[in-house]
Amino acid sequence: PKLSIKIIGYSQDSKQEVVNKNLAEKRAKFIQDYLVSKKIVKKRMVVSGATSKKSSIEIEILDTEDNPNENQEQPVKSIFDE
Repeated sequence: PKLSIKIIGYSQDSKQEVVNKNLAEKRAKFIQDYLVSKKIVKKRMVVSGATSKKSSIEIEILDTEDNPNENQEQPVKSIFDE
């Protein structure tokens, strides 16, 4: 199957939103770098950061294979809390 990976880093919501969003993106980038080191192709991954009530990493593995019954991606989610 054709798979892509969406990695979203979250940091705690506070008054320093820009700083926290940058931290969240760095967390997601760290995961991306780790996966690249394990031979997963970087261009299959999308990285972003956001703020939330608690710090975590969300990874969505999307099946992008053309499916005649459904024309949408099928996510499988994992969330790792700190």
